[in-house]
Amino acid sequence: MGYFSRNETERLTFPDGQWVDLKRVPSQGDADYVAGRMFAAGKPNLLAGRLPMMARMIVAWSFEEDGKPVPITEDMVDTLHPRYRNLIIDKINELTDKAGEWLKN
Repeated sequence: MGYFSRNETERLTFPDGQWVDLKRVPSQGDADYVAGRMFAAGKPNLLAGRLPMMARMIVAWSFEEDGKPVPITEDMVDTLHPRYRNLIIDKINELTDKAGEWLKN
């Protein structure tokens, strides 16, 4: 484990062979950005943080269109098929739970 979380990733491979690399730990900037989105309307909206968290936690993926890599943007993450999206959300929840446990110790 290094001093900085930016280089720590974990690969999630899907049954069809596609994959995404996820940050193991969100940065402070990630957490602040997502919190800002969740409280943008003045009251907490937890669902408003899901899409920006996914877009910020994904650092690489294997998805291509017309033989070219698909950029990782909120718009592209938003259009992911649920067969990928749901597994990514589950993995991010698992990773952020682990990060939270590490911070408690």
